[in-house]
Amino acid sequence: MTVRPAPAPFTWRRAPLSALLLVLMLLWLASPLFWLYAVGRVGPESDADPTPDQARAQRIVDWSTFCYLLIAPTVVLTIAWWTRRRVVLALTLAAIGFAVLALAALFLMD
Repeated sequence: MTVRPAPAPFTWRRAPLSALLLVLMLLWLASPLFWLYAVGRVGPESDADPTPDQARAQRIVDWSTFCYLLIAPTVVLTIAWWTRRRVVLALTLAAIGFAVLALAALFLMD
């Protein structure tokens, strides 16, 4: 039988890191909006083909957003797990679940 360590008690010294992790996850949830804004700013006008510079800028925006979407939850989950922040861990898992459900809904729409 595995013995789990007791959860760390709440102290105000632990609050800043928890708040930082939650802000990181809120930014993660809002990152599709940032991506839409950035792509709209660097993209071409409505009926024009993108220039090579615009295509390069769009690739940079796409890849940086993609990397952030992969790295942010991994970092938050790892830090929350190792520092025994159960509330942050639960909220992060709920945010990931919400994002997966939203993606599934988008893919299932015709």
